[in-house]
Amino acid sequence: ALEPQQRQLVLDRYQRFQNLSVDERKALRKRWQSMSPQQRQRALKRSKILRRLTPQQRQRLLKKLKQ
Repeated sequence: ALEPQQRQLVLDRYQRFQNLSVDERKALRKRWQSMSPQQRQRALKRSKILRRLTPQQRQRLLKKLKQ
């Protein structure tokens, strides 16, 4: 499980996901995939970024993270 500040770091990274290098994206994806579904839900709920997104944008981001 991620500590709250680690989780916040991950969420901040999601925000910058677009400007990440390929390696950083892979690392982020790996971390995302190692989370349990519950952790993912919590992380997403906690994310102020995702709350500001439209449903379409959110779906797009989640698809990207799942790749």
